[in-house]
Amino acid sequence: MKRTLSIFLILLTAVSFAAGCKTPVTPDDPPVVDIYTPVPFATPVPTPEVTQPATQFSDPPATDTPEPTATPYQADPTVFDDAAFIGNSILHGLYSYGILTHGKFFTKTSLNVNSVFTSYLDGSSVPVIDELNGGRYGKVILCFGTNELGWPSLDTFSEKYGKLIDAIRQRQPGCKIYVLEVLPVSKAKSDKNENGINIENVRRINEVIRTLCAEKDVTLIKVPESFYDADGYLPADASSDGVHPKLDYYRVWAEHICLWVMGVRQ
Repeated sequence: MKRTLSIFLILLTAVSFAAGCKTPVTPDDPPVVDIYTPVPFATPVPTPEVTQPATQFSDPPATDTPEPTATPYQADPTVFDDAAFIGNSILHGLYSYGILTHGKFFTKTSLNVNSVFTSYLDGSSVPVIDELNGGRYGKVILCFGTNELGWPSLDTFSEKYGKLIDAIRQRQPGCKIYVLEVLPVSKAKSDKNENGINIENVRRINEVIRTLCAEKDVTLIKVPESFYDADGYLPADASSDGVHPKLDYYRVWAEHICLWVMGVRQ
């Protein structure tokens, strides 16, 4: 009997030991994964988009949209490579200051639309107008009118200027002719009224020049806006004598003429 009980106890102990070595499995346990088997990426659960209420402004601030900045045109002085400049001392300043070094300058102090046929440049043996015979020019740029402000007749000025344009076309067929408006004078210079140099005469002669350009089918180049003060005079700080521009204004004028000849400004 004792032997039978001992055997039973031994068997019971063995069964209990075997049962204790097995880990119970519950439905919540993750499945066993082989470390050599790639785990597929789980499909992410989309997060619902939460719409925030818009902030309310009693007076919404205006959004300033900047104006597009225009690309400035670059003045190219090589446009004057085939140009001839003919005119008075005002035009000569572009050359004497070294601002324009392209093209040919046939300019002289006191030159006017009449003396251009009889006056000679220093060291030359032909009248200024005939200097054009020495080369081939695609463009001719004229600057006259200041020395003619005291002339008694604007009709005479127009007639002589027209004759000059015709003479240029005879010597340079097919060239494009540009005529510069007369620059304004300062108030101090205008008030002196020496030799007819005053702002009213400048305005009148420029009207004649505009009409002549239309009649002769030549290109008018207007005066830059910066050459006028609030009253229409040349600014007091723009010239030492009230007529000839200072260096900074000459630079502005040169760029203005260049852009006009390039066809950018008109």
